[in-house]
Amino acid sequence: MISGLVILFKEITGIILSSSKDQKNNFYNFLGISIGVGWLFLTIMLFIYFTNITILMLWWLFLALLLVTSFLGNGEGRAKSDEIATTSSGPKTSFSLSFGFVLVIIGFVAVIYLQGQKYIAAVYFKQALMVNVEDRGTQKIAEKISKAVSLDPNRDSYFRDLAIVHLALAKEKIVEKGLQNLTPEESNHVSARFRSALQSLNQAKILNPGDSLNLVSLANLYEEFIVIQKDSADKATENYQGAIELDPKNPELYQAVANVQITLADLDLLEQAPSQGGKRQLSKKGQEYLALAEEYLKKALAIKSDHLGANALLVSVYERQSDIKKAINKSKENLEIYPSSAELHMDLGRIYYQQKNYEEATIYLEKALGLNSQYSNARYLLALVLEDQGDSAGALREFKKIQEINPDNDLLEKIIDNLEKGRKALFGVNGNEAEVLEANEIVVPEVGAEEAGEKDLVDENFGDEQNSEESSD
Repeated sequence: MISGLVILFKEITGIILSSSKDQKNNFYNFLGISIGVGWLFLTIMLFIYFTNITILMLWWLFLALLLVTSFLGNGEGRAKSDEIATTSSGPKTSFSLSFGFVLVIIGFVAVIYLQGQKYIAAVYFKQALMVNVEDRGTQKIAEKISKAVSLDPNRDSYFRDLAIVHLALAKEKIVEKGLQNLTPEESNHVSARFRSALQSLNQAKILNPGDSLNLVSLANLYEEFIVIQKDSADKATENYQGAIELDPKNPELYQAVANVQITLADLDLLEQAPSQGGKRQLSKKGQEYLALAEEYLKKALAIKSDHLGANALLVSVYERQSDIKKAINKSKENLEIYPSSAELHMDLGRIYYQQKNYEEATIYLEKALGLNSQYSNARYLLALVLEDQGDSAGALREFKKIQEINPDNDLLEKIIDNLEKGRKALFGVNGNEAEVLEANEIVVPEVGAEEAGEKDLVDENFGDEQNSEESSD
C-alpha cells in the first residue's frame, strides 16, 4: 500500500512539473481552496462538537498546509500577492483586507484560547480520576472536577461526576462523625452537598437533554429520598420516563420505574396498621403500585426476555402480592434460564423456608452453596432450616463456617453463643426470628445503623430544595 502511494505521489509530481505556469498556478489555487475549506470545516466542528485529539491534529495539519500552499507558485504570482496585500486600488478595498485580516487573527486566537481551556479542563478531570479515594481523597477529587467544570462548563459528563462526588462527601461526613454527633455547621455542610448534587445534575440535563444518562442520574438521586419524601418518587418516575422516550429499547429503564413503584408499595405497607395476627395488608393504592411495577417489568422482559434483574424482581412483586404459587413458578422459570445462579437458588430456598417447606428449601439452598461455597446468605438460611428441623448441632456448624468468612461480625458471635447455650439461634437478635423473616432480611449485616438517621437529616433540607426547584419551574 505504501509503495502504491509513493508511485502515485511521483506521478502527480511529474504531471505538475511538466505543466505550464498557468496550469501550476491553477492547481495551486485549487489545492489552496480545498485545504482552506477543509480547515474552515474543522474550525466549525471545534465549536459544535466535543473535540478530541484527532480533530485537533487535523485542524493544525490543515492550517499548516494552508500556510504552505499560500507560498506556492512562481515569483510573479507571489509578487502579485504581495502587491495585493500591501496596496489596493482604493481605501474601501484596503479597509476590507485589513478588517478580514483582523478577523482571521481574532478567530485564530479565540480558537486557541477555547481549546486551551478545554484541554486544561480535561487535564484536571484526568487528575481527579487518578486520586486515591481510600486516602480520603474525595475532597481533592471534588476540587479537580470543580476546576474542570469552571474551565469547560458545557460538558455534561463533568456535572454528572461532580454530583457523584458531592453525594460521596455528604455520606463520608455522616460515616465519619455519626449522624447524632454532627454539629449544626456540619449538618448544613451535608445538606449543601445534597443540594449541590441536585443542581449539578439539573445543569447536566439542561446542557444535554438528549442524553438519557443525564435523566437517569437525576432520577437516581430523587430515588434515594423516596423513603423520607414520597414526592421524590414522582420526580424519579418523571425522569426515568423521559429516559425511556430517548432510549425505549433499554430494559434497565423499565426495571428502574418498577423499583420506584415497589418502594412506594413497601412504604404503603408500613403505613398500614397491623391486623390481629400481626400482619400488615396492602391498601388499594399499594396494590396499584405493585400492578404498575409488574407492568413495567413485563415491558422490560418483552425487550429482553432473559434479563436477570427484571426476572428476579418479578418474583419479588408476586411475593408482595401474596401470590406465592406464582412466585415459585416464576423462580423455577428463572432457574431454567440461569441454572448456574447461586442467588436465584437461594431466593427460591428462602421462599420455601417461609412456607415451612424445609425439604424443598434444603434442596435449593444446598444447590446454591454447591455453586458458591462462600455464599454466606445461603448458608445462614440453611442453618436456620436445620435448626427448625431440630438439628441444632448442624445449625451451629453452618454458623461457624459463616464466621470463618466474616470473623468480625458481632451478630454471628451472638447467634453462636445462643446455640452453644441451648437457646434459639435468633434469640435476642433483631427482635425475634419472625420479624427477621417477615422483612425478608435474611442476611449477615455488614452495614452500620446510620442509614435511618441519614434519612432524617436529609428530610430537613432536601425537601426545601426540591420545592424551590418546582416553584422555579
